[in-house]
Amino acid sequence: MHCSTSTLQSTPGHVYVITILRKSPSASALVRRIPDTFMLLNAYLDSFTGPLIEEVHCDVFLSLSGYAHANFIEIVRLDKLNHEKSIYGFVVSMPSKDAKSREIYAPKEGDIVVVSLQKPKHVSDLTKNRSSYNLGSILKSGKEEEEDSDLPPNFCIVRFLSAIPVEVDPETSKPRGPCFAVFLINTTTYDHIWTCLHLVANDHNLAPLQKRGSNTAIVNLVWQYKRRAAEDGSLSFSQLSQSVTQSVDDLGLEKFGLNDSQLHAVADCVLSAIDNRLPSLKLIWGPPGTGKTKTICTILWAMLMKGLRTLTCAPTNTAVLEVASRIVRLVEHLHGSVCFLNDIVLFGSKEKMKIGREDALSMVFLDSRAKRLLPCFMPTTGWMHCLRSLMDHLESPITQYRLHLEKLLKNEKKKESNKGGSRATQGTIIRIPPFKDFFKGYFNKVSNLLRKCVETMYNDHPRSPETGHSFQCMLEVLELIGILQELINCKNDDIWSDEFHDCKIEDDGDPILWSEQLAHVRSNTSKKHKLKLARSLCVRELRYLHKNLELPGYSSKRSVETYLLQRAKCILCTVSSSFRLYNVPMDSSCTDIHSLLKGPETFKLLDMLIVDEAAQLKECETLIPLQLPGIRQAVFVGDEYQLPALVRSKISDGANFGRSVFERLSSLGYGKYLLNVQYRMHPEISRFPVATFYDGKLSDGPNVTSMSYERTFLASKVFGPYSFINVDGGRETTEKHGTSLKNTVEVAAVLRIVQRLFKESVSTGCKLSVGVVSPYNAQVRAICQKVGESYNAHDGFSVKVKSVDGFQGAEEDVLIISTVRSNGAGSVGFLTNLQRTNVALTRAKHCLWIVGNGATLSSSKSVWQKIVKDARDRGCYFEASDDGDLSNAVVKAIIEQDDADNLVRMESLHISRPRSQLQKSGPKNFS
Repeated sequence: MHCSTSTLQSTPGHVYVITILRKSPSASALVRRIPDTFMLLNAYLDSFTGPLIEEVHCDVFLSLSGYAHANFIEIVRLDKLNHEKSIYGFVVSMPSKDAKSREIYAPKEGDIVVVSLQKPKHVSDLTKNRSSYNLGSILKSGKEEEEDSDLPPNFCIVRFLSAIPVEVDPETSKPRGPCFAVFLINTTTYDHIWTCLHLVANDHNLAPLQKRGSNTAIVNLVWQYKRRAAEDGSLSFSQLSQSVTQSVDDLGLEKFGLNDSQLHAVADCVLSAIDNRLPSLKLIWGPPGTGKTKTICTILWAMLMKGLRTLTCAPTNTAVLEVASRIVRLVEHLHGSVCFLNDIVLFGSKEKMKIGREDALSMVFLDSRAKRLLPCFMPTTGWMHCLRSLMDHLESPITQYRLHLEKLLKNEKKKESNKGGSRATQGTIIRIPPFKDFFKGYFNKVSNLLRKCVETMYNDHPRSPETGHSFQCMLEVLELIGILQELINCKNDDIWSDEFHDCKIEDDGDPILWSEQLAHVRSNTSKKHKLKLARSLCVRELRYLHKNLELPGYSSKRSVETYLLQRAKCILCTVSSSFRLYNVPMDSSCTDIHSLLKGPETFKLLDMLIVDEAAQLKECETLIPLQLPGIRQAVFVGDEYQLPALVRSKISDGANFGRSVFERLSSLGYGKYLLNVQYRMHPEISRFPVATFYDGKLSDGPNVTSMSYERTFLASKVFGPYSFINVDGGRETTEKHGTSLKNTVEVAAVLRIVQRLFKESVSTGCKLSVGVVSPYNAQVRAICQKVGESYNAHDGFSVKVKSVDGFQGAEEDVLIISTVRSNGAGSVGFLTNLQRTNVALTRAKHCLWIVGNGATLSSSKSVWQKIVKDARDRGCYFEASDDGDLSNAVVKAIIEQDDADNLVRMESLHISRPRSQLQKSGPKNFS
């Protein structure tokens, strides 16, 4: 398959997704295992193609299994735009506002949809009358929030596998019967991966920026690396040169309170970027709680200090927002340094990132910043216009006054001409405003417009060494405007003398001296002389800004966004979203729209790529940002002992499709920096995972070993820092229409613990965050149903109930794990997964309480057997009966469980229970 598009803006993925959906199931046999090492670049890139095609195929058809629950929207108009390629234009109805409705689908670029002649109820509806269903890919859609969109918000362009059998009225283009677009999946990330796998082979098809050739400097390091003989797996400090140690002082890193492992990792990464003679790839191994986000943000701060450009990516919006929040707080805290929020840009889906106007991150969010700056770029009303207008008004007020009078006369003559020059209008008297009124009115109008522009530019326009003094000028101009407004609007007629009218503005002089001259203006007591000095200095500073901070004329927000992305020093986005940067020209000579009015300008390429949560990314997905032009330094931060990327196809998973660059290079012995101090878990919590998953290489930070970190939330020996609470008597069951497991007795135990924690938090006024985690979605749903919304109204207490996957990267004061499994065979299913177990065990800060069946887990011959034995050996193994209140809750749940089981048995035998038994087993309250 080949990309068949002229630019990256028209993603070839739209072509390939539709094409591969035609493949037969037997094509999965073509998937080959992705090797550990490679001989050629093309072989490396091609190794991902088969598994990617299989994964897309599997993802689309798995989505059909949930067809009955899919979101959809009615198609109210249908036009065929291209007969040969089966491309259609859809107009869809407005989404329903009913919270329970599924008729809420809003088409987005990259969506895969299926057309149905009735609302989706069952997937078999698509194949009635022996007809096959027809899948389509959204090529383009109108966006209500996008002012620059050339399509209306309810319109989209769709390409189908073949013509769709929908009868349409030839005059109105309305379907003759009901017609719906049903959403299956979005393939945008797959599209981006596919395109980036073919950058080298399809170089002639790329946008102007990429015609110079794809960036393979870092990619070559990745695929060419061969297995090394037994390496320790982490870089020792002795391997670092003396120059790195010296750089710690040069960069001022001592102020961040980094430990030695963090300090050396940061210093070496930044030093490589400063040197930049050779491409380099660094791996930073960040186990749970070791401060990897702090380490990343320190690297970003140091790069900002050195004026170097960094792209920071992560697989999820949550991870990106965490880094963005931290670097914003860091820069704000170090206010007054050479780092500014102006140089930080966060971009991505506004809907998914949920960044509102009042959100702290709106200051750096690209969409919000571009909206604020757009008025400054407007050709006839923006920054350049305001500078020129005020400058002319102050520098040549008499000339401007005469021009104003000429305009008045011209307009009056035009009016007379339009009225036919009647005698009634020939004697019209024209009111000529006094010079003072004209000067005052126009000055107030233009200066207020400029003030708004200056405030926006000062806070939002990217900074550089070349524009440094311009920002100082902005502050001085704001002050001078204030001084002039006060003087001009005063009632002292003495300052409006002929001397002022004829006063010439001297040459600009030395900008370095302007601050002293402003101080002299402030201290001057003569209003007349003060006005003269302020006017002169203001004009000179306006001239400087007009010359040195010249903006192009833009009228679209998208153009302003491109302008900002070209100049931002610190860019943050998801890995998939980084694809957009391929269409951001870094040489303004490529196209006129990117040229400044003062002449062509070449923008600095990206210097470094940082990938957070790198072990959660498929290796082929990492290739999206890895090939961006200019990047010669890459830093991957992650932990291969936590959850990897999700792969839906078992065939692709078996081919190592979900393996990350981080994991593959680590397995080959690639050196990595280990962040070796953990600051999250109480030592009793960290003991087992550190010994089991990290070979004892981590130490506990001074904060977690101090007495103040010890917390007692419930007054019972069962609820110490670390406990395994044996809850037997429960049974693992499946949901009515599912395969996921739940255990109602464990649900009751967990619920009772949460209730007690809430009561204790409210009575003591102690803020507390509680997490409840289970590896089974059915158990998560069961606990969520019981917990409900009852705790949301209390600011000091929060409860989060999620699967293990949902808790990756999170931390809570108290974590309760419900293991669910309870059987005599010791079967524990995917609880045997070491990465999933590691994530579950490392989320808690002060207390970790595991609720489970000790006998089942002890006989499982898995890591859970070791967990139970370790708890016994350490005296942390407890029976539910060791706590009276918890024991009562468990007993009640067992009785309810037995009653429910007996009821099912009797119903299957068509036996009715006695009325007295029904009354006794009425609703139970566990409060």
